[in-house]
Formats: sequence, structure tokens, C-alpha cells
Amino acid sequence: MRDGLYNAGMEYRIKFLEGQEKGVQRCHLYVGQDRLALVADFGTPWLANEPGKVRIGRPSGEVIASLEFPGLESISKGGKPRISYALIYDHAVYAIITKYPWPEPKEPGALPYFVLEAEEQKWLALGELQNGRTPHVRFVLCDDMSDNLQIYARPFDECAADPGGQIDQAEDDKTEFKVTLPDGRFRQSQIILLALVFLIYHLKTVNS
Repeated sequence: MRDGLYNAGMEYRIKFLEGQEKGVQRCHLYVGQDRLALVADFGTPWLANEPGKVRIGRPSGEVIASLEFPGLESISKGGKPRISYALIYDHAVYAIITKYPWPEPKEPGALPYFVLEAEEQKWLALGELQNGRTPHVRFVLCDDMSDNLQIYARPFDECAADPGGQIDQAEDDKTEFKVTLPDGRFRQSQIILLALVFLIYHLKTVNS
């Protein structure tokens, strides 16, 4: 792991709100511990005319982005099933987040992985269970991924050994995540991270 990486990077906290009606999801992104920066909601009454979207906005209510949800299912050139989600910002596709199943779904602790493409960069979000049977999940984030990424290729080994950031589920709270990413990697890092964590949480990649 890179020395001092997480001290040098920006830290975010993403909290999913409990006690919501069925089919509704809301979450907040905080910079550091307590500065609310973004909110996201899905399935709320005011989105009745826009089904299939996660709305991302500022605490003031200003909408700044949306995530197409559910995503588009397809088969990759290598024959692998995938689901791609478009992140819309400034009325255009800003990023594509693609979810792939782990090739060996019966492998203990197997989690899907995500490939994030934005600003001519390709990042990998690789999941791993922590502490044995404890349902604490971590996704490590790695940049400079190959265009021909394969699940058993060298980039996966390098990512696990030398991540560029990470998403950690709180051990004592399944609805909260701590995210770390080095400064300056994306112009809209907060939007990207909120969308990615929404998918990790909502798609049940975290063991319940």
C-alpha cells in the first residue's frame, strides 16, 4: 500500500438514511466528518416523472447530476455479462460505471467489481470481505487500468497490493461508508464517489 496515501487524500463519509419507505433510498455525502456536500435520492415522490434515475444535488436542493438506474445490461466482447450505468453531469454523460460479476460466484466472499471510466481515465473498484465472516466490506480503488482488463490479469493483483484509494463500510454501521481518494484525480470526485457507493450499497454487494 502506498505510504501516506490515505493521509494525503481527501476523506468523505457517505451515510444512507434509515427508516425510508419501500423502494426509496436517500444518502448524504460529507466532506470530512461533518460538512454536508451532496445528497442523493432514488424512488422519492418528486422523481415520479423521472423513474430510473438517482438524483444528485446540493443540500440547497439544486440538482447537479443524475445516475441512470437501473443500468443497461449487455455482454462484453469477452462474453462476460455486465451492467453499465451512465452518470449525467452538465446535460452530458460524464462517467460510465460498469458492474461485472466475479468469474467464480461460488468463491467465498466473492463480490462484483466495478470499472469506472471518466475524464479519459479508467479506474477499478475491487471488492473484498474483511475479518473473515464479519460483514465488513472494502472496495479498493486503482487507476490506470488496462483497456483489455481481465479478471485474473496482473492489474488485479497490483490493485489489491497497491490501491489508489478505498471505500470502507463502517464495522458498526452497515449504512455508513468512509471513502478516501487522492486530491485532484477528477474534476467531480464527489459526484463520482457518491454514485459508485450508491451502487455498492443498493445492489446488495454488501452482505446483509
